[in-house]
Amino acid sequence: MLKFAVALVCTLVFSLSAADKLPKYGTKAWTKLPGASDVIQDAQKGDVFAKYLLASVAESEGKTFLIKELFRDPRNYDILKNDELMFQALQKYAEKGFYHAQDMLAGKYYTMQMTDISMALWKKAAAQGCPVSQYNLGLTIYNQQNDKEKIPPETIRLWQAAADQEYVPALKNMGIFWMTGVFNGKPDFNKAVFYLEKAARQKHVQAMFLLGEIYEKGLNGKVDKDLAIKYYKAVADMHPFWQEQLKNNNATAK
Repeated sequence: MLKFAVALVCTLVFSLSAADKLPKYGTKAWTKLPGASDVIQDAQKGDVFAKYLLASVAESEGKTFLIKELFRDPRNYDILKNDELMFQALQKYAEKGFYHAQDMLAGKYYTMQMTDISMALWKKAAAQGCPVSQYNLGLTIYNQQNDKEKIPPETIRLWQAAADQEYVPALKNMGIFWMTGVFNGKPDFNKAVFYLEKAARQKHVQAMFLLGEIYEKGLNGKVDKDLAIKYYKAVADMHPFWQEQLKNNNATAK
């Protein structure tokens, strides 16, 4: 089962979504973080890259007008596609301590195989509470170890911190860990359901599929075919890949 867990979680995610929040999505706590005032001021002055960073964070507060404003002028899109200028902008705001920029810059260094620099940036952002960086740092720590069947305690700690902020990939992983007995050697499907349902509420396809299996087989102590079918159908409607996975599933035959 542990091999199953490892196979499911080993995908590095670089997200530009507004998962950066302290302590909950939609709060304004990020405006008090280091470097945030610089980004806000530059965005107000018309800096395209500052607007981009601000829009990606403010998305969690429903401030879509920032995104619309950013792309109202098509020249802005061309500027944002300039990798050199984007890198310089991220470097600027990362040095000011803005953890969203630190996280994105770390991702760029990672793709350049400059892992030490990327980890240093992720550590800075993770220490400020950035769940995306907590997740990516935890995964990088896992990838650096030789025994891929073991999950390092630091990885679990970081993913737990990200899950506590309801970062979806971390929620899914914690659910899988409880399903496969990573923590105490035996599964706890009730705790697995706790995390997977949170991920499912945010439309995570794999989490919904796993919930379907749990309820279909009664792994948490109660068979609920109707709920299993509900999750399976939601999954099938969202992605063709999962339609194929469900063809041989007995729950879909009802």
